[in-house]
Amino acid sequence: MSNNDTFLIVILFNILFAFFQCLIYIIIRNGEKFMNSNVLAYLGDAVYELKIREKLINMNLAKVNDIQKKSLEFVSAKSQCKHIKHLIEINFLKEDEISEFKRGRNSSTGKSKSSDIVTYRIATGFETLIGYLYINKKIDRIDEIINKIIEG
Repeated sequence: MSNNDTFLIVILFNILFAFFQCLIYIIIRNGEKFMNSNVLAYLGDAVYELKIREKLINMNLAKVNDIQKKSLEFVSAKSQCKHIKHLIEINFLKEDEISEFKRGRNSSTGKSKSSDIVTYRIATGFETLIGYLYINKKIDRIDEIINKIIEG
């Protein structure tokens, strides 16, 4: 590799690094972190699925197939929609949490392959809420929400 190639790779890396910094730019407001709701939903999806799997494993489900089947009761768009509606109905969510849910629900997102657009958007709002709580290190609150969902 020539010096020109190395130089171009370094330049390209710096451009990509700057691009990704802009892409996930975090604005700090009142001590809390905010970012693009689609990024929060992406993060929230992963955090929520991991937390659900962890809870199911702790419930002594031994077979991976059983864990996968049971997790679908919680992680599908349809189930997320049902659970967030229930949490709102029983006034379990705080004002800022409802605000983040609505921000995610109302953001422009893609289309779902397995649910209608309304269900998909509500599920995206739920995932945004989980991502928001995670990025602000409110893990205990995520656990409270998940425990409430699991207990029904």
